[in-house]
Amino acid sequence: MNGSTHAPGQRGFTLIEMLLVILLIGVMVGIGTFAINSAWQRFRLESTAGNVRTFVQQTFTSMNSEGAPVFLRLVPGTPSRLEIASAADGTGVLRELELPELVNLSMTSTSEIDCDWPDEDGATLSANDTSTPRILQLDLIGRTLDATGVQITGVRHLIITHDDMVTGALQPRMRYEVRIYPLWYVNFIRTRE
Repeated sequence: MNGSTHAPGQRGFTLIEMLLVILLIGVMVGIGTFAINSAWQRFRLESTAGNVRTFVQQTFTSMNSEGAPVFLRLVPGTPSRLEIASAADGTGVLRELELPELVNLSMTSTSEIDCDWPDEDGATLSANDTSTPRILQLDLIGRTLDATGVQITGVRHLIITHDDMVTGALQPRMRYEVRIYPLWYVNFIRTRE
């Protein structure tokens, strides 16, 4: 009798075949991980944009509960944050929302802020000024003012996107835009580019 345990014509896997199977599994896992990570980053952006919209809408609630004008402040930094305060200089912070590091406030550069809110002197800032807070005021009758008390005549914008969308590493490029109108009304728009 032959000491072989294999039936005639049956053979096992070679080492090369096993390595090829492991390699293919690794490639499939890598592709799946990339797709899951991209979906996760888009979800985080969408979630953050929704939080920003809700926070900006809460400015009206804060004004009503305080019974006094309130100031919506975008404070640049690492990380940037939004504040609702009782004073333009940021004293008397009523609410605060810290923006995650993944959030970018421009579609063209990771070092600029695409926001046309004025500073505390009422001046419009350039996109490359990333150190001066941008401020809108909501008065008791629901008007949008600059920090000095002058009514805003046009719609004010805040662009929200992801760092990787700015650099092109994450597709499709999406942006969320918060629009604030002269009579305090907050509109939220999502755009794919």
